[in-house]
Amino acid sequence: MKSVLIKILKFIGWLALLMIVGIGSFLGYEQYERAEKLKAELKYGTSADWEWYDKYGRIQIRYDEKAKKTYLRKTYVKDKYVIYAYKHEDYSLGAYVYFIVDCKANSTITTSKTFNSGAEKKLLCTPEGNALQYGVTWSERNSNVVWEEDLDGFKFRENFGSWDFSVLDREITLSKAE
Repeated sequence: MKSVLIKILKFIGWLALLMIVGIGSFLGYEQYERAEKLKAELKYGTSADWEWYDKYGRIQIRYDEKAKKTYLRKTYVKDKYVIYAYKHEDYSLGAYVYFIVDCKANSTITTSKTFNSGAEKKLLCTPEGNALQYGVTWSERNSNVVWEEDLDGFKFRENFGSWDFSVLDREITLSKAE
């Protein structure tokens, strides 16, 4: 009876150890996969190096030496588009969206949509032919904007009210030093 109890306890011990190793391996792999997705998200749709600005909000940041300004962006890998945001010298918000899709390099697509002024909304294909770009600028200094468009099937929605633009505002203020 005692030897049967010892065998049962050994079996339970080995089973518990095997379960711990299995669960640990699974969780380790999940963590690795999550880290790889985060790395891929930083590189999505660009060859430039981006960093996390707000990992929880999925906002990335990068200073562009050529333009001499900082950009924020948010990627939507599943929906295949990227939203970029920046500030003008008067603190007004500018933004553009890249739809990651093959297109005829340097071409322009006139959509059926128009601005309030009646001007046509156009999608521009990148010189590399790997994305369509569309951009806007708001005239107010308010960054609490919801930007939503359906450009003949190319849809997106972004609520800039949840983005922290303070780093861009500080950059503009510091650039005005005399």
